[in-house]
Amino acid sequence: MVSRQELEKLRKQKIVLVGPSGTGKTYTAVQVAKTVSKKGKKVYYIDPEYGSEEELVKLSDDELKNIELVIPTNYEKFVNAVDNIPKDASLVIVDGLSEIVNFRKLQIQKLLLTEGFFVDGKDEIQEIKSPETFTIPGRIYARIYLDLSSILYDLISLPDIHVLMCMHPMERQARGEVQEGIFRKADLVIQLTKTIEDNKPKWYGKVIKNRGKETETSEQVYANPWMGLVKRFEQIIR
Repeated sequence: MVSRQELEKLRKQKIVLVGPSGTGKTYTAVQVAKTVSKKGKKVYYIDPEYGSEEELVKLSDDELKNIELVIPTNYEKFVNAVDNIPKDASLVIVDGLSEIVNFRKLQIQKLLLTEGFFVDGKDEIQEIKSPETFTIPGRIYARIYLDLSSILYDLISLPDIHVLMCMHPMERQARGEVQEGIFRKADLVIQLTKTIEDNKPKWYGKVIKNRGKETETSEQVYANPWMGLVKRFEQIIR
């Protein structure tokens, strides 16, 4: 008979960290990466914002040896990074979903400027008369978020890999729909915040979703949330 502990080890974690800048998303991701790497398992760290180096440089060579850092500088390179996840990767981290949105925005804007026109909401062709001041029409943002959600859904659905994603809150309707879709796919969603108490910074994590344990942990708030995630991966990585 298989035990619950054995089943927990077999189940791959799909985790989302959401919060504004400075709330500890990257720090938490690096601490988890270090934990998995020290277990001898490969970590594939995709960092389009290039914000992880300040934390990674604090690790020892031994802690870094199983971490592969990929820094895509445009949308095509991000897609290529996702398409080429190493087969031996145990954990994939995507740190900076907001930057990927910007990558896709710049790609589409460059395409429209090259063509010299766009199709408006009435399906009428509009000439781009001033490339210097042109901005992407609002209706095209839906396509941007649809493209992003398609890639992220596929990534978070990978059956044999743990996935950890870091993202800023998405507040507008189109963004919100993407965010809610990602949350539905995830097993654990933690909202990170930072406060100042007694003139010292304090970091907290609020559990928005914990699949299968909603009645136990939903809406609970924890100090230093990276500690809980590190402990979680220490237990499940064999």
